[in-house]
Amino acid sequence: MVCWIGPPPAVEVGLLLTVAKVTAGGGQGYARYLEGKTQPPEQGDYYLRDGERVEAPGRWALGADGAAALGVDPERPVESEAFRSLMAVRHPVSGEQLRAVGANGQAVVAIDATFSAPKSVSAVWALSSPELRLQIEAAHERAVDRALFHARELVPMVRRRLDRKTVVRETAREILASSWRQSTARAVAGRPPDPQLHSHVLIHGALRSDGRVVAVESRAWMVHQREIAAAYRSRFALELAGLGFEIERGTGRGGRYFEIAGVPDGLRERWSARHREVSEAIEQRMAEKRVVFEAQIAQGGAQAVEAAQRLDGLERSGRLMPAEERRLAVSSRAGKGTLVTAGDLDRAWWEAAIEFDFDARSVELLRRGGRDREPRLEIDRELLLRLTEFDATFAPREARACAMELAADLGPERGLACLDRLREAGELLELADGRMTTRAHRALERETVSLAKNLAAARSRPVEPLFAQIETDALRIELERQGATLAPEQEQAIAAACSESQLAVIVGQAGTGKSTALLGIARAHEQDHRSVLVTSTGAQAAERLAMELRQGGVHARGYSTAALRAGVEAGRVHLGERTTVLHDEAALASTREQRWLFAAARESGVRLVAIGDPRQSQAVGAGGLWPKIETLAREHGSHVELSRIVRARDPADRREQALFRAGEHERAIKGYARRGRVILQPDQRRAEDRALEAAQADRQAGRQTLVIAETSNERLDMLNARAQAIRGQ
Repeated sequence: MVCWIGPPPAVEVGLLLTVAKVTAGGGQGYARYLEGKTQPPEQGDYYLRDGERVEAPGRWALGADGAAALGVDPERPVESEAFRSLMAVRHPVSGEQLRAVGANGQAVVAIDATFSAPKSVSAVWALSSPELRLQIEAAHERAVDRALFHARELVPMVRRRLDRKTVVRETAREILASSWRQSTARAVAGRPPDPQLHSHVLIHGALRSDGRVVAVESRAWMVHQREIAAAYRSRFALELAGLGFEIERGTGRGGRYFEIAGVPDGLRERWSARHREVSEAIEQRMAEKRVVFEAQIAQGGAQAVEAAQRLDGLERSGRLMPAEERRLAVSSRAGKGTLVTAGDLDRAWWEAAIEFDFDARSVELLRRGGRDREPRLEIDRELLLRLTEFDATFAPREARACAMELAADLGPERGLACLDRLREAGELLELADGRMTTRAHRALERETVSLAKNLAAARSRPVEPLFAQIETDALRIELERQGATLAPEQEQAIAAACSESQLAVIVGQAGTGKSTALLGIARAHEQDHRSVLVTSTGAQAAERLAMELRQGGVHARGYSTAALRAGVEAGRVHLGERTTVLHDEAALASTREQRWLFAAARESGVRLVAIGDPRQSQAVGAGGLWPKIETLAREHGSHVELSRIVRARDPADRREQALFRAGEHERAIKGYARRGRVILQPDQRRAEDRALEAAQADRQAGRQTLVIAETSNERLDMLNARAQAIRGQ
């Protein structure tokens, strides 16, 4: 049994730009926090404040129209009274309501868009001369402004009602924002705070095309987060290149980020101490708990049983309870420490960097080396490949983000100009639904479909019918001994894969017995003196199926499709007419994978059996051709769909699963509810109690059970405690 409590999980936002709402309840507190960072202690701004640097005062990130709308001077720092008014959604001069609030009287007072420099940039900033620090800070500020300009021009972040039924989303005439630059991360116990150059940009509202000040939709910033972040990074990289640094682009997840070349990896890791320190504290606490549990076990008695269970749980999970981990995270934060002045903090940073043979002179050497670099060529070809690396189609915002990411050290303008150039040359194709693809990928798709068509129509020597019948009968007997049956669809799948068709396609959702049918297929092919290979996009999936087949008596080998291709091209793996390739999770294969596999099968004469479920998950890379491949196999009589769920014993469970797969979710949920599988309660506490009681009933009946709750960690701790209390009773 599985119980779910609560709404769906929130969406995680990306690296180097995070977006969060500041609500009315926390607006004034957050204002005090940001302003407090800019106020020096009594001794002056050379001294640290609570162990951290005194930061620059906030600045207005406004154009002329925005400054006029708010009545402020954009050349002067943000004044406290004006800022507090904005954080109360009031005009900074008149004090009147600045814009409309929610129907319940509550409001999102601002959106906090935090732009963070790459760790190598913060490291270079920390070790630079005062003059170079100012230059890097100015470059960071210009990059932030460029990102805001990009958002203003291209992100539809404001709403406008045309009539009672029509609401449109459009770009803003001006973004009303203040920017608060900070230079350190949160301190860690026993260490100075790490350098981390970043800015909190508070978006207080927007000036709409009709001149009204309105709220900004945070969802628009979430949807366009990658694009806005790319504009920031691309401009920042260009500015740093202008200061003489060489830019290492294509770093991080998906190659989206950049670093300054030459900064030691160890130093970057050293100045990411927060996560490491907390992890070390947790490991130490776990070791202490192991000692305590082992001592209790050695003493024997009733306490030993509980200690053994708790030790087993600790070893299985590899972590503490969430509440205890949070306590360690809080307790590991640094106090004020022994650092007093900004000079003390600089010396601590220099001493840390010296361990990696990196200092202010190293920074200057990096600048000189960067000035001698060769200018980079245009990115047209690389952009075309990147655009369809993971998806066959893409939204215009994704294309803009990708172009600016590749244009790190060239600037966002060069990246966007490259995109326009490719569109004008016909290399980018606009589709009817507003998405886009590349001409090269469209050609790849057509070639792949052509290969699949030829393969589906091709005929080869079938497996000896006697072998297919023997293995089908043997499989039926094995299942009957286990109290199960071999479904007619599974027999049809075995027959199709053993026929004269060179391509066979087997489709079925989880639980329909695909693995069982594949065992019969593999046994029959091996009886017919064929070697059996298993391939899949993921090596783990391929090896898992190969292992299952080996346990069933088949000498199967598993390869990821990339590894299989490398083996064939290197001559380590031979494909021929006496080879059968089982392509597991074939619906996950990218078009590039499918093209190679179909071409290799056509050239070598191998028998290809493709197994998949297109509704289970999407292709890992740029794909989308599976429905066409199914159609081609169906037209040539080599397509079998397994629709009977054999894993679920209850016919009603099978019915509801089938409804879910068909997209009839409401009917499925109503069916579960009629049978007591879905229980609604008037409040969360009662829903939790019912879920915990149902889980305990499952355990007492010898069944496995799982309770899933989307809630806070504190609430989760309470749920775990209540579950343990129920078990104890």
